[in-house]
Amino acid sequence: MKNIIVKFSLVVFISLSALYVHSQCTNTTSYGSATAPTDNTPVTITTVQYESEYNTISNVVAGETYQSSSDCGSYITVRRGTYDGTVVDHGWSPLSWTATVSGTYYIHYNTDAACGTASTFCTTTITCTSCGGAVCSNCSNPHLIPSGTTFPFSHSGTTCGACNNYSSSDACGTSYMNGEDFVYEYTPSSNVNISVDLTTDASWVGVIVTQGCPDVGTCVGIPATSSGANASGGPYSLSAGVTYYFSVSTWPTPNCIPSYTLTLTDGVVTPPPPNNLCANATTLPCGTTNLAGTTNGATDIAHGTGCTMSNYGVWYTFTGDGDETTITSTAASGYDHEMAIASGSCGSLTNISCHDSGASGGTESVNFTTTLGVQYYVYIAHYSSGSTTTGNFTISRSCGNVIVGSENCEDAMAVCAEEGVGINFGAQSNDPYIDAPADQCSFLRNPTWWYFQIESLGYIEMEIASSCGDVDFACYGPFDNITCDPLDLTGSGSYTWYDSGNSGTTYTGTYPCVVDALALPSGNLADASYSIDATEILNINPVSVGEYYVVIIGNYANCDGVIDFNQTNIGDPGAGGVDCDIVSDCSITSISATTACTGTTFTLTGEIFFSDAPADGTLTICDGVNCQTFYPPFTSPTPYTLTNLSADGLQHQLT
Repeated sequence: MKNIIVKFSLVVFISLSALYVHSQCTNTTSYGSATAPTDNTPVTITTVQYESEYNTISNVVAGETYQSSSDCGSYITVRRGTYDGTVVDHGWSPLSWTATVSGTYYIHYNTDAACGTASTFCTTTITCTSCGGAVCSNCSNPHLIPSGTTFPFSHSGTTCGACNNYSSSDACGTSYMNGEDFVYEYTPSSNVNISVDLTTDASWVGVIVTQGCPDVGTCVGIPATSSGANASGGPYSLSAGVTYYFSVSTWPTPNCIPSYTLTLTDGVVTPPPPNNLCANATTLPCGTTNLAGTTNGATDIAHGTGCTMSNYGVWYTFTGDGDETTITSTAASGYDHEMAIASGSCGSLTNISCHDSGASGGTESVNFTTTLGVQYYVYIAHYSSGSTTTGNFTISRSCGNVIVGSENCEDAMAVCAEEGVGINFGAQSNDPYIDAPADQCSFLRNPTWWYFQIESLGYIEMEIASSCGDVDFACYGPFDNITCDPLDLTGSGSYTWYDSGNSGTTYTGTYPCVVDALALPSGNLADASYSIDATEILNINPVSVGEYYVVIIGNYANCDGVIDFNQTNIGDPGAGGVDCDIVSDCSITSISATTACTGTTFTLTGEIFFSDAPADGTLTICDGVNCQTFYPPFTSPTPYTLTNLSADGLQHQLT
């Protein structure tokens, strides 16, 4: 009996020993990973864990106590270093264990202590039971970058557990703000340019830079975002004494970034542009073409132009000569600028106009007639009044009489396209706008009338492009002669339109005015387009020699700018041509003048010098309402005499 008892005890001992050895399981298949939580909020690792796999937990902190759980009631083995490394603890879920060293840990899941396996989906979680409650990163609890920081500045961390405080409804309006956010605060002691580089172990990441807290502040430049693991942006121009926030966040899939490093570089002081002050405005003479400009480094100075736009801008100036002038500015990609025109003196300006096309990287253009001797100022800045966003642009100014098309068909102007150069004419706003002519589509408001004659057969393609907004047109023909008869300037009553753009599927109806492009001629309506675009394409195929076409162009946007009307298919196989002999290139080169006083009045005599005189029309020279008109044939120079001019001591101008 004694021997039996001994044998029985020995068997029990061996069985228990075997059970102990097998309870430290090692699976070879990895699935699921997470960053160790920094508070007592449970983190879900995966909802599809097999009890034959392990997952990886990074950033585990030595001395903290964690709880690993599986809703399948799994047997859990915790290892560190490698997936088959040192056993830290093991037991049934939920298993509480304490980290012996900081680093990466591996959690193995099995069905029992004998390391059984199953392919049932389990939800696995990890909780730091020794950590306190979550401490959110936000503008009230930011990571402070000292104002005297020497760049580059670098900081590593995680957004997991930092809380999702801000979203795409806040400043910058980006979905890359929809994950958990880690926020940095920085108030520079001097103007700086800051570039941002973010490296992570995640994807769909971004850094959003704002002046003021994201939920109440304004966006500074384009956010640094990427669908990949790393994102870069900038440089961002930051002004001394202004508080900025750098928010690290995600799309939000994933909802947080387990590990990242944020690096801010450069820190070079950006001096204000030389024309930052109105008093230091850059002179903008006639003939200026694509002069490079920038608002980078501009300081916060109230501009007083009467336009609602940023105070971080630059100035240009010129003196009026009584002639027409066109000023055009084009912003670099990502910079949405506005152009203000004012007259007077710095600190006491009178608003003339404000121009904002509403497009980032867009073009602003204005054409107006100056007053002789008046000082004009052009102010360029971001369109938003509260914005500190700055950027690069070019600015041009042309002078002289910009063509203004006729509002009446009877006075339509001839147009041609010689060597690809057509005409540029002024688009002018009207208050109220001028209605489209009777029997024409309402889209053709603020109309101008044109005509051209075909010189060679083929097909014609022309571009009608406005610098300031929506432009529309209708083209009628072919005619043997120019006509303004309303019965001629109409369609057939059945219209075939492109469904979108100038090609593709079509549809047919009886309504003559739709927001689309005509696909086929309709009666005398050779082509038309009433889209919302600033560029329209006129196509006529085929054309024959001698035919006339009448075109009405509508400035639907009711804006100030320039409209280009050019043939774009010159030189292409099968292209037709437009006759330029009907267009006069007359140019008045100079005018001489000699005065003779006769008491309270004076007489002005001289000669008018010109080239390429037309065969018809008139030549008129005026001083105010005192004019002299000449009729063809014209010979240069033509002598003139203006009498009874007022000797008022003022400067006079001949037109």
